[in-house]
Amino acid sequence: MDVNSSHHQGVDRLVLSHTPLACAPDGLPEAWVQPGALAVQSHPETLVHHTTRWLPLFDWWLEGVPIQTPVPVQEAT
Repeated sequence: MDVNSSHHQGVDRLVLSHTPLACAPDGLPEAWVQPGALAVQSHPETLVHHTTRWLPLFDWWLEGVPIQTPVPVQEAT
C-alpha cells in the first residue's frame, strides 16, 4: 500500500503479535495491526486525493467516533 513516510524516527521491527499493513520504501512499517488496535504513523489523509486505498481506514475510524452533542461553555463569574 502506498505511504508517504516523512518521519525522522520510525519503528524498526514489529513484535510477532503485530502485523504490518504498509511499509515505507526503506522497509520501515508505517501501518500495522496489533491485538485491539490499529497503528498508522504515515499521513494517509494527504494520500486520499491520489488513491482510494486508504478510505476504508477513515470509514472505520468514523464508525467508531461517538456522536456527541456539544456542551455549552459557561463563562466564569
